[in-house]
Amino acid sequence: MFGGGAALFGATTVGDSTVDGNIGGGIGGGLYLFGPTSDVTSSTVSGNRTVGAGGGAAFVGVATVTNVTFSGNAADGFGGGGYVEGTVTMRNVTLADNTAPMGSALRWETGSLTLASSIVTGAAGNHCFGVTSGDFNLDSDGTCGLGGANDRSHVDPQLGPLADNGGPTLTHLPAATSPAIDAANPSGCPATDQRGQARPTDGNGDAAAVCDIGAVEFLDLCLADPNKTLPGICGCGVPDTDAALPNGVADCLVNGELKARLARIAAIVAALTGDAGEAALESEATDIAGGLVAYVKQFKAQLVLTDPKAKIDKLVRRVPKAVKKVTKAKAGRKLEKARKKAAAALAKLDAVVAPQ
Repeated sequence: MFGGGAALFGATTVGDSTVDGNIGGGIGGGLYLFGPTSDVTSSTVSGNRTVGAGGGAAFVGVATVTNVTFSGNAADGFGGGGYVEGTVTMRNVTLADNTAPMGSALRWETGSLTLASSIVTGAAGNHCFGVTSGDFNLDSDGTCGLGGANDRSHVDPQLGPLADNGGPTLTHLPAATSPAIDAANPSGCPATDQRGQARPTDGNGDAAAVCDIGAVEFLDLCLADPNKTLPGICGCGVPDTDAALPNGVADCLVNGELKARLARIAAIVAALTGDAGEAALESEATDIAGGLVAYVKQFKAQLVLTDPKAKIDKLVRRVPKAVKKVTKAKAGRKLEKARKKAAAALAKLDAVVAPQ
């Protein structure tokens, strides 16, 4: 009935924790917290579901929630990310891609629910019900009704997918151009972010360190470095070269490079007709596909996936085999069948590689 992942009563502290993939039959798909004081910090509540209220978590009583990510939770009733019956304050929280018929991110029922320096984003419509603004929030579609002087609505926070961005839990890392950077309330900024990274930092290069909105503090490791495409991905002092396999993408952009290689293979596969004069194209597709396994193995730690649980090693091994069958097939039904299988293998791998 309560808390598909955990039901906690009394004075409770939850920190550096992941609550993922649970199913609840009533209130609180991931967590159900009932008590005079609950303190949730530096944690990720993701992929939980309930048929009732609070897909990610249900708070009954008094609670503070700081540096926490609610991602991809769902409720068939109210509050996909969280549901409140009590007095709850959320500060530097990220709520992304949660769903529910009423209050996809948050639903307040009794007491009060205050949101400060936090991000609410996901599919447009019905993000919040009954939320009080503590100011400096960012709501991507304006449905939270935030009225603080420094709140921003209808603004895309430019978050990356839920991924390993350092620290003990998965997070949504803001892009280098995110409006959440250096935009939170300077007063009351937590000493660290969800990952344990010190706050505040100067994320936009204006020589002023200001806390970021949301659970994650963006850190530009290469301030004022002209030889970078994206901070922390290409690294400091790395020229934006495209020499390894020229395709319009800097070699150090791992996701972009992999997706460009997959796109080139897909284009060749679609163009092959089985004619004898296509040897050069067949050789190019075979060479690129043959190097994918080694490429993914070398840069696996830098790859950002749309689904952190995706079995990318298995997906990438299918591509060279499928491409080889296309190059060996002759025109007709055999070629069409091989081409369809290769296109499917390429699409499955491309789908789990996040855009860059």
